[in-house]
Amino acid sequence: MNVGHNHPALRAALGGFLDECRPALVGVTSAPAGELAERLCDLAPGRMRRAFFGSSGTEAVEAAVKLAVAATGRTRIVHARGGYHGRTLGSLAVTSAGQHRQPWEGLLFAAVEVPFGDVDALRDAVTGAAAFVVEPVQGEGGVVLPPPGYLAAAAALCRAAGALLVVDEVQTGLGRTGRLFACEWDGVEPDVVCLAKSLSGGIVPIGVTLSTEEAWDAAYGSVSRSVLQATTFGGGGLAAAAGLATLDVLEREGLVARAEQVGSKLRRDLADALSGSDVVADVRGVGLMNAIELRGRYDGAAAALAEDVLSRLPVHLRALVDLAPDDVRAAVAGAGRAVEGVLDDALGLGLVAALRRRHRIVAFATANHRNVVRLQPPLVLGDADASRFVEAAAAACAELGTI
Repeated sequence: MNVGHNHPALRAALGGFLDECRPALVGVTSAPAGELAERLCDLAPGRMRRAFFGSSGTEAVEAAVKLAVAATGRTRIVHARGGYHGRTLGSLAVTSAGQHRQPWEGLLFAAVEVPFGDVDALRDAVTGAAAFVVEPVQGEGGVVLPPPGYLAAAAALCRAAGALLVVDEVQTGLGRTGRLFACEWDGVEPDVVCLAKSLSGGIVPIGVTLSTEEAWDAAYGSVSRSVLQATTFGGGGLAAAAGLATLDVLEREGLVARAEQVGSKLRRDLADALSGSDVVADVRGVGLMNAIELRGRYDGAAAALAEDVLSRLPVHLRALVDLAPDDVRAAVAGAGRAVEGVLDDALGLGLVAALRRRHRIVAFATANHRNVVRLQPPLVLGDADASRFVEAAAAACAELGTI
């Protein structure tokens, strides 16, 4: 929702496209999609010259992984721990969220996971790999920023190893971080860029995989190989019309620069307002991609609860507890630690619920860490609304700290 909800320019563009009664050309790239492809390639960092359209971010990542394997002849993909790239089988293979992967582990292709931000680990892993797939800022991983220069170092390592650098900008792209593409903060020129979500203003499903001419032609540059990647609804005129209108709004309203300015003030004000909170561990982010991390003090909470329960038992039954087998005692201790571990998640969900119920503000916890509440408002966020959020967050966190 980078340009806000139902932006009038997008509605006018979509209405105009439908009023013209032009064919949507399902299965064939439409004229608006051709124009959008050219514009995106011109705007993206690096030497982008090819655009493959789909309907979602996970399709864009799937297309990128297939492209890398086809272009290099290699089958190993490297990805960063904590990253999130989608829930179809190909993108799940390079997503490290256990709760999403676990039911399908036997069906996923082998991929190599390295710590996010660790250049040395990446240097070893990327040798002989087809690609390194990475988010410039990990969104569902907890709005985690890499060390300065990490992406630039990753690009250099990929070039040296003959692997493609695939940058997933599905959440970070189109102005979210205060740059049109987040990888621009590090001056990086990727081989492949994935976009979706806000590309159509959140109104029409769309995703796109941008690549260099060299990478695409190595994968699909012959008559027989050109049919290896296709889609039915990708490249439809309606979605492309929304995409073109979105780019117009971002430029005309100066929303990329606004994201950096408003986001910086929002972080400063939040840090000040929440500095005395017992439950806030961190306020972090870049542009209007920010987060509040919550952390309680629960060490020993489960043990204290168990001791309280035992204190209510007759003395002769309490004595039997000490005679329990080691495996039973270990299982009970493990259950206690697990309970303590999810209490922080409850804090995050509690903040989300409090903001929604008491302050009429919609926020979400990140998929991989529910104790991290992400703050990704539309880039049209006004100063008054930003101040209102700071006040609401401070009140909600104060309430959580007293429970």
